[in-house]
This record gives sequence, structure tokens and C-alpha cells, in this order.
Amino acid sequence: MQLGIILNTIGKLFENKQNDIFNIELESNFYIDSNFIKSNSDKARIDIPMCFGNKDAYSTAALELKYLKKSNLREPNNRYDVFRDISNLEKYKEDFFDIGYLLVLTDHEHYVSKKEYSDDTKDFDFRHNSQYKSKTQLVYRTEKPYGPPLILNGNYIFKWDNLHLINNRELYVLILEC
Repeated sequence: MQLGIILNTIGKLFENKQNDIFNIELESNFYIDSNFIKSNSDKARIDIPMCFGNKDAYSTAALELKYLKKSNLREPNNRYDVFRDISNLEKYKEDFFDIGYLLVLTDHEHYVSKKEYSDDTKDFDFRHNSQYKSKTQLVYRTEKPYGPPLILNGNYIFKWDNLHLINNRELYVLILEC
């Protein structure tokens, strides 16, 4: 919610001409002709869709957010969910949006620098400097897979940054353009 307020404030600063409009929504439904992997339907909920322009020209952006808390460790499902959000962002761009971003925050080094993941879930790797090559199938190889295999269209390099917080806490941030 706070990020939405910040983005709205900044967006409004760019409304320089009389017909310029910046619009932002939170948790907005989006429909396509095929199915999203995340919802297994033609509907997805975008965390933050944005639009800027006027009646003659405009640009659109979709932002997906993840906060992976150490205290709420849903490992390895969280890693799968990150790739599922990337898949959704790619579909948003195919159908409507000009650009998509994934913002992942975590207080758990596990996602950033763990030495290795199990063979069953190693495909879902977004540790610092790891890479995903377009059209590589990502498979959850456990007895009861959390979700179906994923194949993404883009090439991605995952780069994490550190934020130093009060009380010597660190928060890790990943911003990925899709």
C-alpha cells in the first residue's frame, strides 16, 4: 500500500500538460484469451498496474511484488511462485502492458546466497547472479509437485542488492524487468 502511494505521488509529478493522466491501481484483475499458470484461468490479479499518458498516446506498466519473510518460510514453494509471477508478467506484456517489473524483498539469505538447492527443486533458482535461459523448462520434481512445469520466454539474470535497516537488519532486494 505504501509503495502504491509513493508511486502515485511520483506519477502525478509528471502530469505536466493539461491532458496528462497518471493512473495506478492496486490488486486489479486482468483477463486474457488463454490461461495463466498462476490462476489456471483467463484471469490474473496484478499487484500494481499503472498507466501514464493522454488520449493520443500512453504507456502501461505492471508490477508484481513478493515479500519472502524468513519467519514464514514456504520453501521451496516461494521460489516457484517467483517464477510463476515472471510467467504472468510475460503474458501481461504480450496482451497489453509495455513493461513489467518483479520486485522481490526478503530478510532471508536462503534466497540470495544459499550454496545449493535440492535436486528436486533446483530449477527454481534466482540466487544472486544465477541466470535463466529462454525456453528452459523448470520442473518441480517432488512426489507431489507444487505446480506444473514452467517455461519462460525471456532470458533473466538475477541481481540482488542489500538494504541496511535499523537494528543491524538486512533486507535483500531483487528488481527484475520482464
